[in-house]
Amino acid sequence: RMTLKRFNLNFSLQGSKGSQIYNMSRDGGNSGRARVRGYAFSNNYWKSEAEPGDGVTPRPNDNPTGGRRQPSTYLLDTGTYLRMNNITLGYMLPGDWAKKARLSSLRVYASANNAFIITKNTAFNPDVSMNSNPLSPGLESSDYPLPKSLIIGLNITF
Repeated sequence: RMTLKRFNLNFSLQGSKGSQIYNMSRDGGNSGRARVRGYAFSNNYWKSEAEPGDGVTPRPNDNPTGGRRQPSTYLLDTGTYLRMNNITLGYMLPGDWAKKARLSSLRVYASANNAFIITKNTAFNPDVSMNSNPLSPGLESSDYPLPKSLIIGLNITF
């Protein structure tokens, strides 16, 4: 918590460093059947001798027997991130303004939840658990992004 004259700032950070996540939705992107951002990271596959790709990304395959069927280190993603969980900036109005309105104090504030995240993770949320079992960390399986919110308010003391 920081205070400067009539302003105050509160924030909370959350993060992780050095972990890895098995990105299960990334595997679905290589089959052409993914409901998430699969193709964005699978475009660098071998297409022809003129476009050899990166030598790592497998070709998309929509056949039931095609594509990769075993776990692979290709699907490991970084779990390192830093998230701004909450940030609130407030301003305490001068006392004479509050007294004119017959109040003891009046504070205006703005608060943002899940304001931003810094990560190189390719999924929506690097703070993951498998969606069928929230107690199983380290598996990303088409998790949804965390909602963001912005709240603007007044604290009134009578």
